[in-house]
Amino acid sequence: MQLHYLAIFLGIIVFFYVLINRYFFSGIKAFSILIKQYLYIFLGFIFGWLPFLAFEIRHDFVNIVSISNFVFNRGNANGGESFINIVNDVFFRIFGRLVTNFPLSDKISLWSKVNVDIWTYVTLTLGIASAGLLLYKCIKLYRAHSLDFAKFSLLLIWFIFGIGLFGFYKKSIYDYYFGFMFPLPFLMVGLFLKNLWGKNIAKFLSVVILLVLIYLNFLTVPFQGPANRQLNQIEEISQAVLSKTDNKPFNFALITGGNSDHAYRYFFTLWGREPVVILNEQTDPDRGSVMDQLLVVCEIDNTLCYPLGNPLWEIA
Repeated sequence: MQLHYLAIFLGIIVFFYVLINRYFFSGIKAFSILIKQYLYIFLGFIFGWLPFLAFEIRHDFVNIVSISNFVFNRGNANGGESFINIVNDVFFRIFGRLVTNFPLSDKISLWSKVNVDIWTYVTLTLGIASAGLLLYKCIKLYRAHSLDFAKFSLLLIWFIFGIGLFGFYKKSIYDYYFGFMFPLPFLMVGLFLKNLWGKNIAKFLSVVILLVLIYLNFLTVPFQGPANRQLNQIEEISQAVLSKTDNKPFNFALITGGNSDHAYRYFFTLWGREPVVILNEQTDPDRGSVMDQLLVVCEIDNTLCYPLGNPLWEIA
């Protein structure tokens, strides 16, 4: 939950997994037993979440309110995309971005159309084949009433609901939102290759697929490019800010496209030169927290950076 709010989808996945395996498959028809098992799972979750909840109670549930706004507020909608289009996009990216290392949209132009088309075809074929095999095994194991159904149905429910729930999410979907699904495509592709390996003629094909995947993932290995050294950059910028303060108290503001100012404040605190936090007029009617100098760091394009008149709290 604290890696990303969309991990809340896991709660829905667990709900249906227990329902299908305990109520429909295992034949436990007593509704009271099912409710009791849901209660145990919920209590286990709450117990593990206690430190977080203690923080929330102390700070007026600031993160829980944020989670609610994040999930249900439809601002910055995802272009009005339909449920099917979003699901198709997520399905492709689950396998493309994680397994076959398909390039980001801003990097596709670096590859020829033929290469991109082949890459797309390989990704879709692998994803559809893996999903199809998983569905087939679940149906077969369910009919045979095999205990292995519990394992394979977990993957299938995780896959169906994990992707399907994104269809109701109407904001931009970034790759790191898939954090709660990261293991899934690898398990599914691994299952697919294992089943190929079980047939003599297909052993060669499974080896070829594995080698192709290794090759695709080595095309853009992150450590081949120069490091961005963000920590060093932040430290240098923080030093530059302090050099302009003449060792006098100052206020600090950050104009950015999405980052927070915590990294800068970390170094200010580490060096014992924390900026004075500007308080509201009710708390500070004499404006004693407003210093004679305000240092502003601008992380966006210089041509778009206009500190004077900016509505940011510290500047305004």
